[in-house]
Amino acid sequence: MTFYYRSLYYQFGWSTVFYIIPCVFFAVLCHEYFKAKTAKKLGCLCDEAVYKNPLKFVSVIGYILGIVSGYCWGKAQPCNVDKLSKGKRVLYYFSGSIANIVLALIMLLIQTMVFVVMLYASVELSGFWDSLHFAFNLFVWTQIFMAITQLLPIPTLSGYAIIKTLFFEKAYNKNLAKVESNGKWIFVVLVLLGVLYYVNEIPADFIFNGLYTGMEKLVDFITGGLFTQAGW
Repeated sequence: MTFYYRSLYYQFGWSTVFYIIPCVFFAVLCHEYFKAKTAKKLGCLCDEAVYKNPLKFVSVIGYILGIVSGYCWGKAQPCNVDKLSKGKRVLYYFSGSIANIVLALIMLLIQTMVFVVMLYASVELSGFWDSLHFAFNLFVWTQIFMAITQLLPIPTLSGYAIIKTLFFEKAYNKNLAKVESNGKWIFVVLVLLGVLYYVNEIPADFIFNGLYTGMEKLVDFITGGLFTQAGW
């Protein structure tokens, strides 16, 4: 389990899971949907009917792991990426993580507008607003975490595919193929051992804290320092 999720469960109890479930779902859906959308634009998506059922983007095992630990994956749709140029393949593999970051920025912008309205209207913080603030933060963090997770150089994840496309496109042997076929289980073992903390969670925390600090400064700039005065 990520330290972030662990701290949330410790502070707020198991009710936190009701916030985590939709956050993980939208992170997975956003990532895989926009990868499929990119594949369609590039002309390599094999089944365009996938858009009619969002659940096709969700891997049950990956989703459950995401709820429990924070680390997750979706169900990639069949794409004939071999017909694409190297540059287009890299774009395809990057597209899901880019979509997660864009969605995180959109949510931060919405959160900024909510704060500005609350401060100008002199709204006092209450249980509802605390819960909304908590949900915003968790949603943004989960999107960022999903983006970074998928860029790890582990078989079946986009990061591995990017590195292989750029540097080892023609490399192949039976041992490598065996490792790739067991990529998801290798990923699960690494998660359980906690060895991904330094390459995944620390960067996610750094990006999240930087974006949130930027949002606070933007709210202060718009409201003339009301955010700092309110002590939120």
